[in-house]
Amino acid sequence: MPRFLGLVNLHDSPQLRGITETRPLASASFLGRFAFVDFPLSNFSNSKIDTIGILVKEKPRSLIKHIGSGKMWNANTKIGSLSLMYNEKGGADSLYNHDINNIIENRWVIDQADADYVLIAPCHLIYRLDFSKVIHQHIKNKSKITMVYKTIKPSEKNDFIDCDCLILDHHRRVKMIQKNFGNVTNMHISLETYVISRDFLEELFNRAQRASGFFSLRDILSYACSEIEIDTYEYEGYLRNFNSLEHYFKYSLEFLKKDNLGLLDEDWPIFTRTYDSPPVHYTASAKVRDSYIANGSIIEGKVTSSIISRSCKIEKGANVRNCIVFSEATIKSGTIIENCVIDKKATIENVRKLEGDAKIPLYIKEGDKI
Repeated sequence: MPRFLGLVNLHDSPQLRGITETRPLASASFLGRFAFVDFPLSNFSNSKIDTIGILVKEKPRSLIKHIGSGKMWNANTKIGSLSLMYNEKGGADSLYNHDINNIIENRWVIDQADADYVLIAPCHLIYRLDFSKVIHQHIKNKSKITMVYKTIKPSEKNDFIDCDCLILDHHRRVKMIQKNFGNVTNMHISLETYVISRDFLEELFNRAQRASGFFSLRDILSYACSEIEIDTYEYEGYLRNFNSLEHYFKYSLEFLKKDNLGLLDEDWPIFTRTYDSPPVHYTASAKVRDSYIANGSIIEGKVTSSIISRSCKIEKGANVRNCIVFSEATIKSGTIIENCVIDKKATIENVRKLEGDAKIPLYIKEGDKI
């Protein structure tokens, strides 16, 4: 029976203005009750992959708090495990702080898992995928490495700036990898998701170290793709690239207008840390429409087309429109906020109106008082 190790790769996670100032994208709030890392972890868990590592690049505090014991994502707590992997040796130097050095520094995780295959996935590209299908194809074709991609519409190319585009040959193997700067004609976008046979992973590491000590996994794959056989698996479901605050705002709020977009189905649960908060308390003065409200919040005012995270308070006379409000934030009476992202524990008071642009939200920092 083959053994598998899943790795969530945070090294290529983009910075979201303000939101990632004190936390990695992995532990940032999404849809009021999830963190971004919940989605790749849940893909692994739902695919019956119980041994998992998280490749941490920086700012681990909030991620450590969110992960806790890891039991929420581990279907088999007796033999499974969830490890946080940090590259202490190269962490202080950005050029050496990449995924390959992290895996080499934490080789014990692979050795302890005794894995035959390693699956690597990011957390800024959000999708739902049963990895068992990719694994089945990988084993059937006796592949060394399988890369997952999605063919997107030309109109979507600006949504995937800086992502890898795959040029495929007639066997659907990767012939070339090029960066998307918005001017590519090829629309096979890499999900930065790979199934790699363990022996070949070692070979990739050796190739990378011979080429450059600065090479990451994406670098060596791009550098050596003409010399090695890289098979592919085409994914056709929901995919969003959270690479900016603007995209974070847009892609979060679109869930209020569409029916879960195929991401949050009951047959594919998204596991997350539980806080055992009480239900939302709506008072007689509350008016809520087209919004997500998380447990523990107290709603006395008006909330429209917004996402309200755990334990927030919207006071009577406050008006929240088209906003994302992080946990434990307070919007005081008489305040109107529109097109805003309000970070954790912020308080908005003594301000008649805060308004951002519908495409470029106004961001309020964690703990700020406005």
